[in-house]
Amino acid sequence: MNLSEFIPLLLLGVVLVGMVVFLFLPRKTFRTRAGPSADRHLTGPIFRDDDRYWLGGFIYSNPDDPDVLVPNRNGRGWTPNVGHPLGKLIMIGMLLLFLLLALLKAVFH
Repeated sequence: MNLSEFIPLLLLGVVLVGMVVFLFLPRKTFRTRAGPSADRHLTGPIFRDDDRYWLGGFIYSNPDDPDVLVPNRNGRGWTPNVGHPLGKLIMIGMLLLFLLLALLKAVFH
């Protein structure tokens, strides 16, 4: 593998590692919560279209939502809830699969 193939692969790896780190860093919220999540009970449907649950408009993160996969905002397809522990694993798995495919293409090209 020569340098011209290695640099884009390195940049892709840095971006993917940054995305994984972003998923696990605590985020500041500008709204106060009613109390600890253990004290709250789901009493009705969850309003998933609220902007505070969508990071960048396309990543859904709501730790109070029990569903791992939720419908996209546009109504087509599904997206993982990265606020749920299993949703984080799904997101990391998709990112690692993408990185593995890019690495295999660079090595065997």
